[in-house]
Order: sequence, then C-alpha cells, then structure tokens
Amino acid sequence: PCIVAVGNEGNGLKEETISACKHKITIPMEGRAESLNAAVAASIIMWEMMK
Repeated sequence: PCIVAVGNEGNGLKEETISACKHKITIPMEGRAESLNAAVAASIIMWEMMK
C-alpha cells in the first residue's frame, strides 16, 4: 500500500505527518513560481508513480 500526502501551498504538511512518512518527495521548480497548486502537485506525483 502507498499513501501520498500533499500539503497546501502556504503551510505544507504538519510536522507530525512528515515525521510519519517513510519517504519524502519534492518537485523541482524553475522560473518565478513560488509553489504549485496542491492538485497539480498531486497529479505530477501520481503521473510519475504510474510510469
């Protein structure tokens, strides 16, 4: 089983949630964007998982 926890753009995940995770993933970004919409980030992660 796999759980993907995605935090919101402003606050991310709670520290207790992060501590419970076995692996942590970040999405590298270029340009002026400060963050990705949570739905977009989740879509990118799930796309990569399905490859």
